[in-house]
Amino acid sequence: AEPDDPSAPRRLVQFHGAALSGAFVLRAGRGRTIPFHFPVPWETPVTIFGGVPLLSLRMGLRTEVAIDPALDQGAMVPVFVHPLPTQGHVLAALDTLGFTLRQAGLVDARLPGVEQTLPLHQRIGFWVAPLYAGPITELELIFVANSAGLEVIFWLDRRLALAGLTHQSISRFRAWHAGAELRDWVGIVDGWLREAINRHAAA
Repeated sequence: AEPDDPSAPRRLVQFHGAALSGAFVLRAGRGRTIPFHFPVPWETPVTIFGGVPLLSLRMGLRTEVAIDPALDQGAMVPVFVHPLPTQGHVLAALDTLGFTLRQAGLVDARLPGVEQTLPLHQRIGFWVAPLYAGPITELELIFVANSAGLEVIFWLDRRLALAGLTHQSISRFRAWHAGAELRDWVGIVDGWLREAINRHAAA
């Protein structure tokens, strides 16, 4: 993940953990298997969409065994996180509207004013679709999910290359998981974009 300070290097971030077993004695020559399942937090970053990995994002699951006085860390097993259905609808709508995926990354920081349970957040960057070009040149999408729905954050950017200037604005929207499959997501996302662009132009 990228640190909040852009000049610092990226680092491996552990953002979730769970205890699988308490202490026990394992006799010499004996083995023990511990079946488990590992609930994934609602805010877990998406690493794959439409069967394609999101660029350089990597995520893994590692088991640890505390054998007094040392801690044995197992190998990192790759984990692929697909979008929640509601997230998938938003991503598919952006694709239909002509946005092109530019980058995807993790930021090791919380978002101000947004209720989060994880210490990091994901940003998915797009080149703007021709239909919306002019007022903005880039769009960053941030999802913050919980059991009820999504906080959808649009980070709009217009870069003036010759002048070396940039104009940014942030707009927030809410989407509910219930009944998501029945909605016109292209129309919803288009409406969000137009509202965000109007706000961006007025800022």
